[in-house]
Amino acid sequence: MFFLLIQSLQIDPQAIFFANGEISDCSKVTSYLESFEETPPLIAVDGGFNYCYQMNITPTVIVGDMDSANPLWMSSPPYNGIEKILLDRAKDCTDLGFALETYHRPKTTSVLFGAFGYRPDHSLYNLYLLLKYPKELFLFTEDAVLFALSETHPDMLIHPHHLHLTLFPFYGKSRVLLNDQPIEFEQFNQHLEISSNEELTIRVTQGEVLVLLANNSSSPAYHFLASLLHTPSENRVFLEANQHYELQTQVGQTLSLFPLFSHAVLETHGLKWDLGGAFDTLDKNFLSLSNVSEGEKVEIQMKEGRILCFLTDKIDEEMLSLEDLTSTRVLTKASDR
Repeated sequence: MFFLLIQSLQIDPQAIFFANGEISDCSKVTSYLESFEETPPLIAVDGGFNYCYQMNITPTVIVGDMDSANPLWMSSPPYNGIEKILLDRAKDCTDLGFALETYHRPKTTSVLFGAFGYRPDHSLYNLYLLLKYPKELFLFTEDAVLFALSETHPDMLIHPHHLHLTLFPFYGKSRVLLNDQPIEFEQFNQHLEISSNEELTIRVTQGEVLVLLANNSSSPAYHFLASLLHTPSENRVFLEANQHYELQTQVGQTLSLFPLFSHAVLETHGLKWDLGGAFDTLDKNFLSLSNVSEGEKVEIQMKEGRILCFLTDKIDEEMLSLEDLTSTRVLTKASDR
C-alpha cells in the first residue's frame, strides 16, 4: 500500500529529508530508496541521522544542532566523513526549516520522512512548512502522504487506487474545485473526505488546503492530524481572543504557540522570548516554537485570533542562559568533516 501512495501522485523527488519524528517501518523506506536508478540527495536532519544509520543509509549531509543525533554513530565510518552543518541552538528556525531552505530547490519536489511523532508541537510546525512549500514538499508516513496546495500552486491530478482522500482547510478560508465541482471551506473545523477509484483533479482557487491521501479513513495519520488540530488536552489548550491567561509552568518548561486559521495578536510575559510590540502578531510565517518559561507562570493576553498552545514536558533550563536571538536566521553555522 505504501507504493500505491507514491504511484498515485507520480512525483519525482530531487531531495529526500529525514527528520527526528517517527519512522515505524524502515523497510518501506529502504525499498523506496532502492527503487531509484539514481538516488537523490539524502538530507539527515539532526536525529533523522539515527534512522539513516539504522537503515544502513549514508546521507549526503547531516544538518542540525546535534542534540538528537547519536554522536558515537556519527563518529564511526563511513559517517565520520560526511559533511556536517552544525547549527546553534538559539535560532529563529528549526533544524528542518533550515535544511529545507538550504537543500530544497524551488520548483522541484522533496520527500520528508519522520515529520510526525514524539513532539506534537514540532509535528504541527511541519504542517506549516507544507504551506511554505505547496505542491513541492510531500510528507510521508507508512500509511499516508500529506501535502499542501495553494493559489500559487493550485493543481494536482491524483490516481486514488482505492485510497482515501481528505481535504483540510488549514489557514484561512479556501475554495477548491474537485473535478470542477466547487467546494468552499469557511471554518477551521471543516474537512472533506472522499473515497474514489476515479482520477481526481484538485484545483485551489482561493487560499490553501492540506491534502491527506491515506490507505483508509482510520489511518493513524488521519486520526493524529484530526486530534492534533481539534482536541484539547492537559498540555494542549486553545486560547481565544480578548482573554487573559495565566499558565502554570516550571522554570525552563518549553512552550509553543501557533495561530489557528488566521493571524493572532497577543502579548506575553514570562517567556525567554516574549511576544509584544513589533512582534505581537503570529501568522503562518511567524510562529513561536520551543519558547521557554523563565518562571512558574506565563501570562498571555490574547487580543485577536485564536492560538493553539502546547505546554510540553521538556524542561530546557540551558536555553535560558543562551543569548537572545538576532535578526539572522542562524546564529552560528559550521562545517565539520
